[in-house]
Amino acid sequence: IADMLPDSFAKTFRSVACTTGATISASVGSTSTNASMDDLLDLMAAADQTDGVGEDEALTLMLKPIQLSQLKDSARSEPAFQNSLADFSRAQARGRVIPGAFGLNVDIVATSDVTDTGGAYQGFAFQRPALGYVTMDTERIAPNVPYIAIPEFGLLIQFLLDKAGQATKQVEGRAYFGIGLASTTVAFQRRFLSTT
Repeated sequence: IADMLPDSFAKTFRSVACTTGATISASVGSTSTNASMDDLLDLMAAADQTDGVGEDEALTLMLKPIQLSQLKDSARSEPAFQNSLADFSRAQARGRVIPGAFGLNVDIVATSDVTDTGGAYQGFAFQRPALGYVTMDTERIAPNVPYIAIPEFGLLIQFLLDKAGQATKQVEGRAYFGIGLASTTVAFQRRFLSTT
């Protein structure tokens, strides 16, 4: 069970990050249409028109897996991908993590943790330091049971004593962290919408 806790923490962290990303106010795309290459180009244009966006650092685009499929479907009809088998193959590459997707300076991460509300998938794009996190220093906690503290993640794993003399072992994991968005004047961020 203890070995499963880091994966559980990663899932929780990703879920909270996606819930936070869904609160970004500015957006590209539409709640009534599928994600398209036009939406992706609108995202790139929004980044180009925003002061302070670093050209050397890629945007990170978090999408629901179906949004990635919608983008790939749209790419099939783009003239730029129709004349070259190599370009077409790269545009249709399998996987949920695609660095430099579609030959653009955007790294796509597809995860089911991206939320869908109001009839739309709430994907989001950002450039560091738009999405930040804080943790509590769990090394300062001293339980009366064996434990592992991972302060970088605000994670505390405790190995509890068996209850009432029964032959059971318990492992408890707690994560003390928070995720927030920087001001839009400091870091680029946009929701990336498409219909459900």
